[in-house]
Amino acid sequence: MSVAQHQQPVRAVKVRKKKWTRDDTELSILALPTSLWYLIFCYLPMFGIILPFLNYKITPGASFFRSLLNSQWAGLDNFKYLFMGGKIWILLRNTIAYNIVFIILGIVVPVTLAIIISMLRNQRGAKAYQTMMFFPHFLSWVVVSYFVFDPVVMEELGIDVSGANTFEALDPIFRKMKEGGIEAPYTMNKGGSYHMLDVYDSAGLGFPAVGVRYDDAERKVVSVLETEDIMANLKQLHTWYKDGIINQDAFTLNETPSELPFYVAQGWPGAWTYTKTNDAGEETKVTGITVPFVGPIFSAGSIMGSMNGIYAGSKNPEKVLQFIELVNTDTKLRDMICYGEEGVNFEYKDGLVEKSLENAWPWARY
Repeated sequence: MSVAQHQQPVRAVKVRKKKWTRDDTELSILALPTSLWYLIFCYLPMFGIILPFLNYKITPGASFFRSLLNSQWAGLDNFKYLFMGGKIWILLRNTIAYNIVFIILGIVVPVTLAIIISMLRNQRGAKAYQTMMFFPHFLSWVVVSYFVFDPVVMEELGIDVSGANTFEALDPIFRKMKEGGIEAPYTMNKGGSYHMLDVYDSAGLGFPAVGVRYDDAERKVVSVLETEDIMANLKQLHTWYKDGIINQDAFTLNETPSELPFYVAQGWPGAWTYTKTNDAGEETKVTGITVPFVGPIFSAGSIMGSMNGIYAGSKNPEKVLQFIELVNTDTKLRDMICYGEEGVNFEYKDGLVEKSLENAWPWARY
């Protein structure tokens, strides 16, 4: 009898198809928001990869995609301009140098400092150093945004900026500045005029398009960019851009120049100064005119430092919490920590803190 005759027939094994279960449905629903987020913010923007190959121009009244379709094909012309412009090596050098510095400051220095502190034999000294480094994170912050004007320029042009705390009120001021010879009264970078969104609390989500207006008693969650006030501001910005009040390179400019006749900032009155040179060649500091347009307000983002202020291994977390509460409720103590000694580092004027430029308090507060 041959070997072949002894072989048993091979039976086909049926593979059962996995049925769609309720668990699959629940998991798919859970994954849906993340999938949509990646699709909208990671994959759809990849369409913009063709921008370097176009002579992109903004079509008035058209959307970004319409302007993209209306732009002429440039091929490799933009790349030729980049590599033959003579600045490519400077750009590469700066990019590499910045990344090296960020790596050193963000990783090497903190790790080295942590190792040094852990090797200290004096535990009280180690705890004191740790407290000094982490103490600024115990503070919560009030958000106050200001319109800042150069007082010398405003005086030369005869412009009164008092009460100009809205975009609508800024319009005649900017037009007078334009008529007075200032090329772009509102010079901004590609970060845009994001300060106008500060009146909405995004609840620490890091997504400013959704939020709640601080003065809304109903605490209604809204689409921020579609609200009436923000839409009016966006339309005003668009008008200023078309009229040359906003610099034409705003959407590509990384950093705005210093000593601008107008800019927007956060802080306190008297924090911003201009350097002026008199006829004798001497430099003097002139305090900018500040007009508050947002705040003072507490936001979810501004108090998150306090919420994260207690070390998980603390032996007396209740005492730490009491201290944090004291720091965030006692204005006298807060001002001492933030600004130093009254009469030396700062003064109270009209209920506000005015810092001393000669004896500034050196502690970091962010």
